[in-house]
Amino acid sequence: MPPFTAEAEGDLRQALGHSGREEVVGFLLAVDAEDPAWFWRLRNYGEQPGVFALDELEVERVRRAAARRGERIVAFVHSHTSSLDLSPPDRRSQLLTRLPWLVVHLDGSELRWRLHRGARVLSNPSTLSAAPK
Repeated sequence: MPPFTAEAEGDLRQALGHSGREEVVGFLLAVDAEDPAWFWRLRNYGEQPGVFALDELEVERVRRAAARRGERIVAFVHSHTSSLDLSPPDRRSQLLTRLPWLVVHLDGSELRWRLHRGARVLSNPSTLSAAPK
């Protein structure tokens, strides 16, 4: 079972199906890491395929909105066009954010994903807290 809701899976599938070569980016939000999370899509300001850039003001708006709902950001999500591995720049950014990163990819009709947390990878956790630190 994925660490996100069925609704989040549908949102991810839709976003990936319409993204073209642009990376899909966003957050998974939940009350805590034990709960299935939902997907909040962010605008990707990256100017070329395979690159993403975020607006810090938008990120802060998501944090505040989550807090008002009694939730928090439990993972960062972004897509790749083929591999579920983090690139070297992704790895550096992931270690700086201290959040688990969920890399997603739509392979035909199959939603593939891999959770990266610290230096570890867990492909099929049932919750976000199941990932080793």
